Amino acid sequence: MVSGKKDQRQYQWLIESQLADTPIVGEEAALRIDRVVTTVREIREIRTLVVIEIETIVIMIEDMIEIVDIIKIADTKFEI
Repeated sequence: MVSGKKDQRQYQWLIESQLADTPIVGEEAALRIDRVVTTVREIREIRTLVVIEIETIVIMIEDMIEIVDIIKIADTKFEI
């Protein structure tokens, strides 16, 4: 989680640096806005990938629980 907060601060700094309080107009303004939009898209993509990874881990844990349950049943059936 610490790494996530660090990344979040870096993105926030990047966005704030793109929106500095110096007046910008024309093409420079468009470029800065484009960079902010791109950064936001990248953050959303990373967040989506993290959610997918978490879902994968949850599925793996559920599978492990099922395997343990099967082993427990097999162990009780074949006790000598």
